[in-house]
Amino acid sequence: MDITPEAPIRLSGYGGRTTVSEGIEQPIAARALVFKDAAGVITAILSVDSIGVPAHVRERVVGQIRGRTGIYHVRLALGATHSHYAPALDKSIRNIFEMTPEEASVVRSYTNRLVEKLVQAIDEALAKLAPARISYGKGSAGFAKNRRPQGGPVDQDVPVLAVQSVDGKLIAVVYGYACHATTIAPEDNRVSGDWPAYAADALEAAHPGAVALPLIGCGADANPNPRGELAHAKRHGKELADAVEKVLGGQLIDLPANTDAQFEYVTIPFAAVPSRAELEAATTTGPPQIRRRARLLLGDLERNGKLADTYSYSIQVLRFGDALSMVFLAGEVVVDYAIRLHRELTDQNLWVVAYANDIPCYIPSRRIRAEGGYEADDSMVW
Repeated sequence: MDITPEAPIRLSGYGGRTTVSEGIEQPIAARALVFKDAAGVITAILSVDSIGVPAHVRERVVGQIRGRTGIYHVRLALGATHSHYAPALDKSIRNIFEMTPEEASVVRSYTNRLVEKLVQAIDEALAKLAPARISYGKGSAGFAKNRRPQGGPVDQDVPVLAVQSVDGKLIAVVYGYACHATTIAPEDNRVSGDWPAYAADALEAAHPGAVALPLIGCGADANPNPRGELAHAKRHGKELADAVEKVLGGQLIDLPANTDAQFEYVTIPFAAVPSRAELEAATTTGPPQIRRRARLLLGDLERNGKLADTYSYSIQVLRFGDALSMVFLAGEVVVDYAIRLHRELTDQNLWVVAYANDIPCYIPSRRIRAEGGYEADDSMVW
C-alpha cells in the first residue's frame, strides 16, 4: 500500500527540522504478508516505512480486523523501518518538536489514513491466500557500523524469509538488517524510506508481483557507513538487496506449516521520575527540548495526578515449529540483546526484530547504561 503523504507534513526523526516536508524523494509503503498454517491459524507480518509505529496504532488495526479475520493481537507482528524521512505519527516521540495546530491536524489525519491502509493491506493479502512454500536462509551485509564513541559490536546478519508459489515463483520476501535508517543528510526534509525501502524497490523490480518486507534488527547503536548523501542510501539498499538475492539463490531451509505465537508485556521501571518542582524549574531553563519535556510532563501530572514510573514493554515471539523463531522487540534496541539471545537460544534458527509493535524509547543494555551517553541517557528527552 502506498502511504506517501498527499500534502506537506512534519517528518519525524530529527529535532532540528522546523518546517513541513519539502517534497517526495521516494514513495513510501506499508506491506503485509499473511499466512495460514496447517491448523488454519492466520498470522500477519507488517512492514511500515515509518520511524516507528506506536502501540495505539497497532491496537486500532487489531480492533478492526480481529472479529472478521481471526487475526488477534498475538498473531499480528508490526515492524517499522525506522526511516528518519517518513511522516510523524500522532502521539509518537511527542517531544521531538513542537507543531502548530494545523500541522498537528495533518499528522492526525495521516495517522488515521495509515490505520485504514494497514487494514486494507491485510485484507488484500488475505484475498490472495494460495498454497505456498515458506523457507528461511541467512546472509550478511557490511554497511552497519557501531556509532558509539566507545565503539562496540554490530550485527551484520541478513535473515531472509522466502515465500514461493507451488511453481517456484517468489510471492514475498521478508528480510532484516540491524542498522539505523539515517543515511541521508539530517537537513534533507523530503519523504523517503532510506536504504530499507531502496532494497525493497530493487527486490520488487527484480521479482515482478512479489512483495518485499524490510524489518530492522537490534541496530539502535549502529549507523550506516558511509552516510550523508542520497547516493549512499541507494548504495546501501542495493547492497542489502544483493545480499537477499544471494540467499534466495542458495540453500534454503523449508519451514513447517505449524506455527505458534506468544505476546506478553514486561514492566520496565524508569530510573528516575522528576518531581513537580524539578519540572517547574526546567520550564524556564536549558535547551528547548528540556523545556518542552517539562511542559509535557507537567501536563501529564495535571491530567493523571502522577507521572508514570514504569513502562509496559511488549515482547512477541513467532515460531515455525522448531525450525525458526522470530522475536519482536519494541523500541530502539541496542545490539547486545540480539547477541545475548543468540548466545542463549542456540538450538534453533533465531531472528531478532526491533522497532516492532511500539516505539517507546531506546532500550539500552547494562553495558551501555554503564558507559552512559545518548542511547543510555540523553535519548529519553525526546
